[in-house]
Amino acid sequence: MASWNEEHKSGSMQAVSEEAKGSGAASVRSTWRSELCAKMALSSEAVIVSEACAPGKIVACNAVWSELCGYEADEAFCHTPKILQGKGTSVVKASQFADAVRSNNTYTHSEELGFATRQAVNFVKLLNYTKSGRPFVHCLKTWRTQDEDTGAEYFVTESHEEKGTAVSRAVLRSAGELASAEEKAASASNAQLAATIILPLLVAWPVLQAVACMMNSHSMPMV
Repeated sequence: MASWNEEHKSGSMQAVSEEAKGSGAASVRSTWRSELCAKMALSSEAVIVSEACAPGKIVACNAVWSELCGYEADEAFCHTPKILQGKGTSVVKASQFADAVRSNNTYTHSEELGFATRQAVNFVKLLNYTKSGRPFVHCLKTWRTQDEDTGAEYFVTESHEEKGTAVSRAVLRSAGELASAEEKAASASNAQLAATIILPLLVAWPVLQAVACMMNSHSMPMV
């Protein structure tokens, strides 16, 4: 699913919230925005759309982005992508990326979602934070697009988490977040171990005791 902010107005367009497999919703709405939302809903990448003009608020996102970052659509709307930044985010790197995005005037049309030309796209890897405060290495690519119905300009950003690589560990380490991330991973691993091994043993222990008592009661007396 992909949602567009109901309070964000561009000309006379109305809000759009479309499911990828909706029953005829896309065929009823033929606007640029509904087509973009439909493509976002089908994307396996986390996708947001933000205003090209200041302050650059988020106006649309898909379910993959909400799952990755922890924010529901109505929580993200009216915030900028900076909502994901935290103590370990490189302010310099984030600022340089924002400047590069704003200065790139090459347009990519909505039908090219996921296939934007390299000249039109800006790439970066940032340490960002989910709503719960979990640090993660965020791989982003952003390009400029234009609403073909109203002429309004937006930035589309596709992203995903990079983990388990030398680069991701280096980014976490440089921000002092590697130990925290590894501790959380170890904690999750231990919890899984307890659930798959220790817990079944605890449940089976009374049965084993009962069997042992039965065997003792039927054993031959010693001479």
